[in-house]
Formats: sequence, structure tokens, C-alpha cells
Amino acid sequence: SYFARLMVLPLAAMVFAAFTFKAKNNHTPLYQGKKITVVIDAGHGGKDAGAISADGIFEKDLTLAIAKKVKELNTNDAVEIILVRDDDVYMSPTEKVDFTKIKNADLFISFHVDNGPKESANKSTGMSCSVAKDEFPNAGQSKVLASAIVNEFNNNYGLPVMLQLKQPKLNMLTLQGNNCPAVLIETGSINNEKDRAYLQTDAAKETIAKNVLNAIEKFVSMDKTALLKEKLFQKIKDTVPDNRPVDPEKALLIVNGKIVGRGGEKKILDT
Repeated sequence: SYFARLMVLPLAAMVFAAFTFKAKNNHTPLYQGKKITVVIDAGHGGKDAGAISADGIFEKDLTLAIAKKVKELNTNDAVEIILVRDDDVYMSPTEKVDFTKIKNADLFISFHVDNGPKESANKSTGMSCSVAKDEFPNAGQSKVLASAIVNEFNNNYGLPVMLQLKQPKLNMLTLQGNNCPAVLIETGSINNEKDRAYLQTDAAKETIAKNVLNAIEKFVSMDKTALLKEKLFQKIKDTVPDNRPVDPEKALLIVNGKIVGRGGEKKILDT
């Protein structure tokens, strides 16, 4: 009888494992097309600790844990997740871009944790997404990918979510140097106690990973819709150089892409 009870334990474990495996494989992925490669960058690393909190939490450690969780939770065979680093090592922005190109990546996503001056502690909060400036070829599709990511986070994230995408004025090689859509995610603010505490939880890492994986699948499933959205995201650029004087009486007025008259004409414009 004692021997029989001992045998029940491994049998129960086997049944549970089989059930878990079956449940996992019953999940039907949204994207089942041609295999794509996604490079995930854990911001900073090695000699570059990134932002450091008042209680000694390193940005490089948080981003690495998040990146690893993305790879761990990916169950879609059509989506290959490749980590720029899976250890505490340093790679320059140039090396990261070169790595992404060598892997012939379809998408590039970089995780970071925002920071700020001591006087702004606990004021800055939440996640945001940044993409390259409009003059770079990958900006349009990067905006679509970033929007898909923001939409996922807006449903369930434990911190505020900035809906407006950022386009940093400073050059960011990992965004503008890539040929593929590239997005930088600030998962929270390290100088905010609530943000920092949340980002250290397993729940936060899992939520971030699942949101990013869902966004990836939705983005690559968009096809023509993505191309349409790319056009909608493009900003209308001023064709007049900044150093050229403009006569307001002769300036051409364009509203919603239509010529409505000259500056000297009095018109009531629909907005």
C-alpha cells in the first residue's frame, strides 16, 4: 500500500505535465504565415548599467529579465525571437544594428527603463514608445508597429500608458540605423518608486512579454492594412526652407491636402 501511494505521485505529475503540454499546444497563434525574425534588445549591459535607482536597481538587469521573458513565452513557431544579449555584456549601438542586419531581422524591439533628475522622482511614470524621425525610411512602418504595441499595453498594463508616439530629436542609431521597423519601449520610470516596484514583479515581466508578442503577431498579420496605416501616419512636411522668408499674402493655403486659396483671400475653412 505504501509503495502504491509512492507510485501515484510520479503518475500524477506525468498526467499534469501531459495536460499542460496539450493545453499549450491547443493555442492557435494569430500569425501562421512565413517565418519572421524578431530581434529583441535588452537595453544597456556590461559596463553600461543604464539608469540606476536610488536603491541600487540597474536598468540593464530589468531589461535583460524582460527580454528573456519574451523569448521564454513565445510559442509561435512562425516567430523566431533572437536576443541581442542573453547575459550581462556590452554591445555598442553600432554593433546592435549590425547584429540585427546580419540576422536579417524583420523587426527590432529594444527595452529600456526611463529616468530623470532627482527632483522629478515619483513624478515621471508609465510606458512609452519611440521610433525614428520621419526622414528615415523605416519610420512609417515603425509607427505602425509601435501603435500595435501601445494598443496592447493600453488594455492591461499596471502603469500609465502614453498613447502618443515619441520621435526623439537626438539621433538614436538603434532606431534609425535599422532597415526594418524598429521600436524602443520605455517600460516605466526607474526613479518612480511605484514603477520600479512594479517592473521587478514577475507579473509585470509576463505582461510586458505577452503584450509585445501579441503586438508582433497582429502587426505581421496586417498586410495591406499596415501599408495603409503607414500612409496615414506620414506627416505633411513643409516644403518651404526655414531660412526663406514667406509673404503671408501670397502663401498657398492647404487644408486636409486640398488647395483652398491664398493667404490674402478671406475664406471660412472647414476643420
